[in-house]
Amino acid sequence: MTITLMLTKMEKKVYNIEDAQVSCRRIAHNPCASDEYMVDIEICNRVYSITTLASPFEWDEDICKRVYSEWNNGRHTNVIPENI
Repeated sequence: MTITLMLTKMEKKVYNIEDAQVSCRRIAHNPCASDEYMVDIEICNRVYSITTLASPFEWDEDICKRVYSEWNNGRHTNVIPENI
C-alpha cells in the first residue's frame, strides 16, 4: 500500500481575530488522512508560525480560530516569533 502526500500551494486566507491577523494555507494534502496547514498569527509586528493538522470537515476560518485560541491560551509556548 502506497500513501502519496501531495504538496499544494493554496492561496493564503487572512482573518482578523481580536487584535491579530491570522492566516492559514494548506501546505500538504493527504487523501487518506488529515491535511497539514501553516497558520501565521501576526500581532504587534511579530509573526508566529504554527503548523497543524485539520480534519477534512474543518473550514479555513475554523482552523485559524482554533489555532489562535490555542496560542492565546498558552498552548504553543515553544513558537519563536519573527519580527516584521
